[in-house]
Amino acid sequence: MNTNIISENKVIGGEFSIPISFLKKNSKCNTDTYLNKNYLFFPSGRDALYHILKDIAIENSSEFNEILIPNYICSSVASTIKDAGWNLSYYNLDNNFHIDKKDVTLIKSKKVLLLVDYFGCVDLSSDIKKIRNINKDLIIIADCVQSFFKLDLYGSDYTFTSLRKMCEIPLGSIVIKKRKSPFYMSNQFLNS
Repeated sequence: MNTNIISENKVIGGEFSIPISFLKKNSKCNTDTYLNKNYLFFPSGRDALYHILKDIAIENSSEFNEILIPNYICSSVASTIKDAGWNLSYYNLDNNFHIDKKDVTLIKSKKVLLLVDYFGCVDLSSDIKKIRNINKDLIIIADCVQSFFKLDLYGSDYTFTSLRKMCEIPLGSIVIKKRKSPFYMSNQFLNS
């Protein structure tokens, strides 16, 4: 019996029936600002991540084009990052789904990091505090796709979730941007 549930060719629980090209072309976003946080709504978690990466690139004059992600990640996340024009670097996880201590040194030289709250069981707050002590300028994206109820608990720069994983709806994701500048939205951005 094969015990692998994630493979290069199979996506479990993702928005696999909606091509990213459709999402890029047809994305409609609503924004709302509450307590200095930008909330945005997108059709899917993949679409949310794609636009977060575009926002980071635009905000930083495209000098950012590499993201550090966990080595245990769905292939749809990696393909979305590549579709946004970014390069991938990987870090290892320990047995509790935190960054492996041997890979903490990778954080010093990177500009953007993706953390994942796996199955809603990982406290990213302690990881983010440690990471901020190592590299205070690092842009941190928290993937809370599997932990909707923790969406706004972390000190990350961006947090996103997929509503369809928690609710009986076909589309929907939320992004929270905590950085001071507003989420960059324009026709050029939405049509990229």
